[in-house]
Amino acid sequence: MLALRRLGTVLIGAWGGALFARLLLDWILGLDDVWVALGVVAGALTGGALALGEARSLRLMEPQERRDAILGWGFVIAAAAVALTVAVVAS
Repeated sequence: MLALRRLGTVLIGAWGGALFARLLLDWILGLDDVWVALGVVAGALTGGALALGEARSLRLMEPQERRDAILGWGFVIAAAAVALTVAVVAS
């Protein structure tokens, strides 16, 4: 579980860096696609590298924290399943 949390932390950091680079380079500055692609890769690498330090500092969860995380994600997945079902039925 700890390895999964660490991997998730790094992936979210990389995603955030890529999103920020895309926002800055494409939407705000309006650069060409090649520069945006290079910037997104650089942003993802930078965000992932910054998140790696945070991921290394994560510790094992206490039993109560683990239970709360499982329940919380269960509610999120259930809500997403209901939303998806409503969208499919409505279409």
